[in-house]
Amino acid sequence: VRSHFGSSHFGSGWARFKPVSAPSCNSPFLGARACAMALHEGWMKGRSEGRKWFRLSRGRRFEYVDSPDSQDFMPVNFFTCEDPILISVVESKAAMTPVPKTFHFRAGSHFILYECDSEEDYEAWIKALSSEFTTDH
Repeated sequence: VRSHFGSSHFGSGWARFKPVSAPSCNSPFLGARACAMALHEGWMKGRSEGRKWFRLSRGRRFEYVDSPDSQDFMPVNFFTCEDPILISVVESKAAMTPVPKTFHFRAGSHFILYECDSEEDYEAWIKALSSEFTTDH
């Protein structure tokens, strides 16, 4: 399934992805327990959150903070949806072509959009998120 969004929802490039493999985590801001559970983390732009530092941990914990130095992670808002669907291909409504480096979640009637900085970042996020969330592609 492909989703369509107008091009006005996309800005210039963002996200700097930094893979974290458990249990050898070098992130100075993660505690030992969180570090052991972290699957991936890095800069990315969320449609709702703006440019933030995102972290995916086991147990479908997808969170963000303003900077990697912060300890105050906020959960991504899935609007009370218990099983958000990861959609890895987003199409531009105007051009009807895939929008590079962009994915979103369908959480009930809400679509939560994210854009990565590079194709490598995008592929790594999709791989990690696919291991935790239901996919629809």
